[in-house]
Amino acid sequence: MNFLKKFFSSESKFKSYEKSGEVLKNPVTTKEQREEAIDALEKVSPEFAIPQLLKRFEIVVDSGIIDTREKERCMKIIVSHREHAKELIKINLSSKKRISWQMKIAEKIFDENEYKDILIKNLNTDMQVFDEDVLERNTEILLALKELSDEKIVDIAQKFLQSRDEHVRMAALECLEEQASHIQQAKQIILDLLLQTPNDDNSRFLGVATEVAKKHGWI
Repeated sequence: MNFLKKFFSSESKFKSYEKSGEVLKNPVTTKEQREEAIDALEKVSPEFAIPQLLKRFEIVVDSGIIDTREKERCMKIIVSHREHAKELIKINLSSKKRISWQMKIAEKIFDENEYKDILIKNLNTDMQVFDEDVLERNTEILLALKELSDEKIVDIAQKFLQSRDEHVRMAALECLEEQASHIQQAKQIILDLLLQTPNDDNSRFLGVATEVAKKHGWI
């Protein structure tokens, strides 16, 4: 009897927390409603709070300042539950379209090598895929990886120079430019780009690569 009472009590609490999460992912809610939901979730156990707080990152509200402040507050609460948050952040990073805030959280709760590996793992290297969400995720991750340094990053970024999407190619080039300050191989990859024959598809990209090389005095 005690077990059943505890079970139904937990289930009831979860449904209550889930209502707060639904408020946070609904773009037509008011600032006050969202604040109230965050207040409620800040006071509960992390296993209940974190999945609901993560829902706030699924929408963007009209006021950029309010949107950022609310997301920063959710991030702060999640980061405070560091160990409880790790697995949920990994799942969220691998499954959601918008991942910029999840990456910020991951950077704070994982050590640098774990963070690096998580980002690399979440890149989609299938160059035949032309899905906007996948391309946007790849672009965001490559730009995050440029802040780190590792030969693995150079190897993976080089693959994305072959992407059909120019935004992804540019992000890969930007990533390699940063890596080149520490890793000679990255510099050589950029210089090798300049040997390609310009055409309608790559002329703008190769022009940017040339400017990068000139800026650093490589040519």
